[in-house]
Amino acid sequence: MATGLIHDAGRGWYSSLANAFELDAWQVKPLVTRLKKKFPLLDFTCWSTGQVRAFGHHLLARFVSFVHTDRDAMSSVAGFLKDGGYDVHLNPRAEAARQFTIRDRTVVVRPKNSAQPHDDHQVAIEGLLVELFVESRALNLMDASECCRIFANLAGQARISMATLLDYARERRPAALGFIELINGEFTKKSA
Repeated sequence: MATGLIHDAGRGWYSSLANAFELDAWQVKPLVTRLKKKFPLLDFTCWSTGQVRAFGHHLLARFVSFVHTDRDAMSSVAGFLKDGGYDVHLNPRAEAARQFTIRDRTVVVRPKNSAQPHDDHQVAIEGLLVELFVESRALNLMDASECCRIFANLAGQARISMATLLDYARERRPAALGFIELINGEFTKKSA
């Protein structure tokens, strides 16, 4: 580490990549700005599938944004966004999740997990990767292999905190269990 050959990627994880991954925020900035203006005291986070579009094998034609907030505020946020012209889905489950389709300006409002890594209302890359895996399964956004490819491509371009990613994935169990298994299977076998 002192010579700059390897870099800290969190609690026992190391990377040869010097630059930490910086998530492009332009995809969610209008949504964050709008919500901050209307609800200045609201605790929420946002992310979008558009933020990782360049790292997949298949190019996504349409993107979906996610807003995570307190359960008490979910209806108010959904109503505000719907009035603003967004195609809003309030915590879709079961049949609503099976019928989910992405249209223009699609937003899903979900309850916020307090352990979700974020900065200034925007989900950190580690949280985004876990949520992408979970939501892809819940809403059939993409198959697991495409999520894995996005993760592998992203992790090969810039350093991410594997410890933060795994900590958050453990918080999202059982939904993120497959993601934890993927990481352990792919990365621990290469380091052994």
